[in-house]
Amino acid sequence: MKRGPAAYLATIAVVFAVLLPLYYMFSYGRNDSLARTIEQGNGNQGSSTYNAPFSYGGSYLETLIFGILGMVLVFAVFYVLFLVMRKRRMRHE
Repeated sequence: MKRGPAAYLATIAVVFAVLLPLYYMFSYGRNDSLARTIEQGNGNQGSSTYNAPFSYGGSYLETLIFGILGMVLVFAVFYVLFLVMRKRRMRHE
C-alpha cells in the first residue's frame, strides 16, 4: 500500500495532538531557564526586557489548531519546492 504525503502529514498531526497534553502537564505556565536568566539579569524587577510577539496558545485547542496549521504551511512550502526542483532536474536530464 503506497501512502501519499498527506497521509504522512496526517500521522504527524495525530502524534502532535496526542503528545500535546504533555506540554500542558509539565511546561505550561512555568519559566524555563532562559526566562529565569532574563529575570535574574533584570535584578528581579519582575518585568521582562523582551516580550515575545506570539505565545504557544492559551488552551489545548488553540495550540492544536495553530500547531497543525503551522505544520501544514511548512509542509506545503517544502513540498512545492521539492516538486519544482524535481521538475527542473528532469528538464535538464
